[in-house]
Amino acid sequence: MEIAKVRDAFDNGNPIDWIRVHRLPDTVRFVHSAHIKALSKPGMPTAQVCSTCHGDIPNAKTVGQVRSLKMGDCVACHRQNSAPTDCTTCHK
Repeated sequence: MEIAKVRDAFDNGNPIDWIRVHRLPDTVRFVHSAHIKALSKPGMPTAQVCSTCHGDIPNAKTVGQVRSLKMGDCVACHRQNSAPTDCTTCHK
């Protein structure tokens, strides 16, 4: 997805019809909007929020997968951001 379209929607609070760039197992529940809300801080540039998972967004033309998301990565991020680590938080 083009970065400019994502940034515009984010900045204006509009919903985005996401194109999947990370393939996760069917047993994993991932709510994109919850992650954006949890990672956003007042005054934080849009690109910085997206860069958390999608790499160097300020210098990218499109959004893509820059690394695989393994459970250990998710748990580490949840701990770092004081998010729940209970199994049912992410697993169906």
